[in-house]
Amino acid sequence: MFDTDTFTVNGEKVTSALTFDSDGDWVNDTNEGIVDGYYHESEYISAPSFSLRIDGITELN
Repeated sequence: MFDTDTFTVNGEKVTSALTFDSDGDWVNDTNEGIVDGYYHESEYISAPSFSLRIDGITELN
């Protein structure tokens, strides 16, 4: 799990994030993952389900 008070996404505090891809398009579209201020990564499916692009982290392709 991840404490959402410790990072931002697009300069904003994260208060909502979906955790489950219901239709296979690689976009999380159901099941709220942030509860009590932290992201419950494995609450609905096996990890990894974390898809937020955290500010300051460079993605490698």
